[in-house]
Amino acid sequence: GRQVLFWPQFPKSAKTLEYASAIQGTPQGDFAVAWRFEDLPEDKNEYDSALVMVRIRLLVPPGGEGFMRPPFHTEEKFTIKHALSIPDLLGAKSAADGECSNRREARMGFPYSWEYDRINSRWYRLRSSKSIGTPCLSFLFHTTLNDITWSSSRDITQTFGEGTDERV
Repeated sequence: GRQVLFWPQFPKSAKTLEYASAIQGTPQGDFAVAWRFEDLPEDKNEYDSALVMVRIRLLVPPGGEGFMRPPFHTEEKFTIKHALSIPDLLGAKSAADGECSNRREARMGFPYSWEYDRINSRWYRLRSSKSIGTPCLSFLFHTTLNDITWSSSRDITQTFGEGTDERV
């Protein structure tokens, strides 16, 4: 549990999903990944054709090693920054968990789930009469972390263009 490979995958449209996250606990500490689409148009009907930015945040605990694999072969620009100090992640996690609990209690979920049609080999939305699956943004994007001091951007476009993993 000292090394983790981050290999995020993104939908082709924000209509499917606007953000996602995952945490993997290890004896070394928690590793986490979160991503979100940014610069989305106000009109959700334009989500399929909009040119947007994807922001990815990774958490690698002290003593751990993380590697980022490009999600797809591309020649788009990729840059990476590191936090210059350790932010209050426990405070951010606690605040984000509280907000998510409030959303759950208010039943702010969505009225569908994704189901797989084996006959047609396709995913489809199945409508539900109740709100399920309350979407909550990861603590890695919580507003309490907005004041993080970041390093200068390092361009890793070539590394990703070659399809090689990048140490983060």
